[in-house]
Amino acid sequence: MLDLTQFRVDFEAGAPTDAPYLEGHFEGMPIVPGAVLLSLAAEALAQRGLAIAKISRMKFQQPLKPDTPFSIEITGNLEGARISWHATETLIARAQAVLRREERVDA
Repeated sequence: MLDLTQFRVDFEAGAPTDAPYLEGHFEGMPIVPGAVLLSLAAEALAQRGLAIAKISRMKFQQPLKPDTPFSIEITGNLEGARISWHATETLIARAQAVLRREERVDA
């Protein structure tokens, strides 16, 4: 079993207001889509040779607005990883996931 220990990735600038993925999400009150939050967590894991195999549960607590600094924290192990997204002290979302090792291919 792989112990991930805890790691955190900070996004000090937040999601840019003009990001294409905000279009239509929602007019007059844009929020960062959950798929984008998951994608950023997947990228952080990929840098450590890991991938998300399954999300068993994900719950959103608060919307994340563009340009809001936030962080992603990942703890646990392959069989039971916990992923959480925070804007300062506010919990944005949390997920339970199963991870797998990814073989790195260096070009």
